[in-house]
Amino acid sequence: MYIRFIGRGNIEETGKDKKTVAKDEEICKEVEEKPEKIEECYICHKKFNINADDESYYWKGKYPFCAHCAEFYGFYR
Repeated sequence: MYIRFIGRGNIEETGKDKKTVAKDEEICKEVEEKPEKIEECYICHKKFNINADDESYYWKGKYPFCAHCAEFYGFYR
């Protein structure tokens, strides 16, 4: 049995060997990484990464809002 550390002192016991655990971690990293997608904000025309972990989103599915405008005009959401 192998023990794997999973952040902030938490551990997980697995019956997997080290190679399988390493492969699983690589797959998780690939899934978590989003490609950079540059958009221009519909309101302020600032270029930004829509896939970043912030408040940016597409309004009505086609108008990109940057994090600043999304926070300011959040009541339209």
